[in-house]
Amino acid sequence: AIAVDNARLFTASEASQQQLRKKLLELETLLDVAPIPICTTDDLECRRIYANREFTRMLGLPSGANLSVHVPPEERVPWKYMREGRELQADELPMQLAVKRGQQVRGAELQIVSPEGDTSFTVLANAKPLCDEAGNVRGGIVALLDITEREVFLQAMLTKERDLSAKEAELRLVIDSLPSLVSYITPDGRYRYANRSYRVWMEPDIDVTGKHLEDVLGQPACDLLKPYRDRALSGEPVAFEGLVPFRHGGERFVHCAYIPDKDEAGHVRGYVAFITDRTQLLGPLQVPLRVRQPGLVDLRRRESAQYAKQ
Repeated sequence: AIAVDNARLFTASEASQQQLRKKLLELETLLDVAPIPICTTDDLECRRIYANREFTRMLGLPSGANLSVHVPPEERVPWKYMREGRELQADELPMQLAVKRGQQVRGAELQIVSPEGDTSFTVLANAKPLCDEAGNVRGGIVALLDITEREVFLQAMLTKERDLSAKEAELRLVIDSLPSLVSYITPDGRYRYANRSYRVWMEPDIDVTGKHLEDVLGQPACDLLKPYRDRALSGEPVAFEGLVPFRHGGERFVHCAYIPDKDEAGHVRGYVAFITDRTQLLGPLQVPLRVRQPGLVDLRRRESAQYAKQ
């Protein structure tokens, strides 16, 4: 009877071991075919670190290579692990931290750099300790996500943004140097930009960015300019001149042009206003009689009428 019981126990144990070996083979196969780099270790000192096929492919290493830094220099994999230009020590690496602390490490970003420094990969690492049935740490595993292309894209975008910022600064310098008053007005009647000549012309020099036209120019001036503003926002370039009662500086004889700004679909997203103050050039007695009172003349329509008479 004892022999029979022992045989049954042996058979059950053998079956259990076969099942475990099967599951182990399945897990090893899963790790090997995973499309992301994965490393595992089966000791607390991380002296034996083995990589799956994707990791060895990425680094150009032979299958079965030990990636641990705790090996003789002549056996060590020459790739370096860096963060912000500094080489990480062994105990700073994600899997080593997970094994040492017995806690999961998520989203650790680092660079894997070739010995020559001409090849590098930026990765996000998630590491987790492996525990036995009693909950004791016996090893660890780390999975990497290659975000090199994302970093290259971000760097390209940052470079492009810096170039655009430099060009914008140059353009603003040119526009600020113009004697004409230049501003950009949004559809809701607010200033997105005004050059220095415009700001100084306001008397006193104020920053009009974000302010509404009525708050800067005054209601009478806005009422007078509204028909031309509406035409510009409908997509029509307009040019006009006349005597305008501004809140700051009083009545001015100005020449104005509103140029619509359209997006790729043809929708108007604002307009650029060019204003030339001719009051001092003409003098009060030289202001045309037709504009001695506040009012505006549409230059485009006047030119069209003159052309028609000819």
